[in-house]
Amino acid sequence: MGEHFVLNTAGFNNNFFRNKYFLNFFMIFLFLVTSFLMVIWFLKVDRLYGANDFSFHASRVQQIFENLRRGSFFTFIATDSFQKTGVGTFLFYPSLFLYPWAFLMLHFSAIHAFYLWYFLFTFVTFLISYFCMLNFSKSPLKSVIFSFLYVVCPYRLYTGQWVLGEFLVSTFLPLVFLGFYAIIKGDYKKWPLLSIGLSLVAYNHILSVFLLLEILTVLFVCKIIFGSGLALKRVLYLGMSALLTLLLVLPVLIPFLSDFVGKGISSTYRSITMLPDASVVFQDSLSNHVIGSSIGTIFLITLLIGWYFIKLDDDQKIFYWVGVGCTLIATSIFPWKSFNNTILATVQLSFRYLMYSSFFLALTATTIIAHLSSSYTFHKFKSFSIYLFSFIFMLLSLLLFYGSTSGICATISTYNPHNSLQKAPQGHPQPIQPAVQLDQKNYHYQFDYSVLFGETDYYPNKALKHKDSIINNLTYIDKKKVHLPVFSSANQLTYKLNLSKKAQVDLPVLAYSQTYLKVNGKSSHYSISNRGTVTKSLSKGFYKLSVGYRPPFLYYLGLTITLCTWLLMTIFFIFKKLHA
Repeated sequence: MGEHFVLNTAGFNNNFFRNKYFLNFFMIFLFLVTSFLMVIWFLKVDRLYGANDFSFHASRVQQIFENLRRGSFFTFIATDSFQKTGVGTFLFYPSLFLYPWAFLMLHFSAIHAFYLWYFLFTFVTFLISYFCMLNFSKSPLKSVIFSFLYVVCPYRLYTGQWVLGEFLVSTFLPLVFLGFYAIIKGDYKKWPLLSIGLSLVAYNHILSVFLLLEILTVLFVCKIIFGSGLALKRVLYLGMSALLTLLLVLPVLIPFLSDFVGKGISSTYRSITMLPDASVVFQDSLSNHVIGSSIGTIFLITLLIGWYFIKLDDDQKIFYWVGVGCTLIATSIFPWKSFNNTILATVQLSFRYLMYSSFFLALTATTIIAHLSSSYTFHKFKSFSIYLFSFIFMLLSLLLFYGSTSGICATISTYNPHNSLQKAPQGHPQPIQPAVQLDQKNYHYQFDYSVLFGETDYYPNKALKHKDSIINNLTYIDKKKVHLPVFSSANQLTYKLNLSKKAQVDLPVLAYSQTYLKVNGKSSHYSISNRGTVTKSLSKGFYKLSVGYRPPFLYYLGLTITLCTWLLMTIFFIFKKLHA
């Protein structure tokens, strides 16, 4: 842990190759090439395999894309996707890092835009993993090993195909744990890293923040019991980090305060719905395939033998046993039934812990591989050893990647009429199939279906009982069902109707605290119907009704504070580097 920055144990013959800046440049280039080689086959095939949460995230990106085309950067409610119900998915499920995907769609096809987005965040994950490990261990060898192991681990690859919120979270996990570890070890100059990491996680997946706080609490308690006790200064810097995190997540927090808390909005249910047996995790990990119940063969081996290699390092003991614990908690070995309907069951899917077991087991596997390989490799090849080792590890990682994704590759390698998505039938939107093949021709068909998981997430509670009428865009005029033509714009839906007499008009648009109604261009009060939608009593005449969402002033104030905080941190960092 405390080793100096040394490129090999035998020393270099060439000062050029021992220069750490050249090595960093080489690694950046290698990561760039690796990331590209991980998507080049998929770009050529030009097909996607849509399953699990893919249609949910694709619908979010599609809405952002439509608004960007209209010249509007902010997206708060769904007016094109999610059946044009005005659902506040974007208010309560952060989407900042989906914007690059939407921007890419302005210049590339939807399929290519996704894979380029995947390439971008794979590359960024490589960089963050490498430099965080380099900062942590001061060992380029360990940094190379960790970055490749972590990026191509099967569970992370699984999230990259279908569970995209957690996929984005995986990019920033090394930052979170580096910042936390720095504070715990007394390296207080790095305390902002914890805030930066946590805020970037919060920009992608709120539930992952909850899981991280669980794990950080366990690590903190372990450090108190097995380490140097509870230091007041350590607690102070953790408190400072919590305050800074709060400033950085204001744009995420404020919509919850203004439109969610105490407003009767449906939220994550507290129940474990998918609980794999330990034997399933063992078998799936042994196969090393991309699946939600797999940590991969390398981490499975690490799980079984890691205890032998970490005997003399207290930190590695903690990392290893936390990795083991997260793996066991992800399975039916943990008595989840006893914790149903408690805050712990908010996780819903127990195998989400496999992301964290993969991270910690990657740390242990890195220690083992570095120990087994360093002596021979570095003494044999001397100055070129780290470069040769990195190149070999890149090839092995690519082999593991394409081996893990072989099932997906086989599924999309050729056009399959049996699982290729067809046009949605007219009438009531049907849920999209659990797994579909998507290409340039049928990619947009998915938006005519209701998404597999998440269509009614963040509906008002009273709207859940009437979700079918809302999804089917049924307007009630004095309880008579009609389909009105709807016109979409950024964060606003517009309906036109001609009433022959006074009537109560109930539009199929969900009502939130900051939802507004305009009648013929003028702001108007409205009521909330028994199905949680906007309703208005109107006299005889022609009407243009516009329902939209306008965030409170507090949102823009919070956004300004957050942007200023990021700017000040950036200026401080640059100033510090220039005067180092």
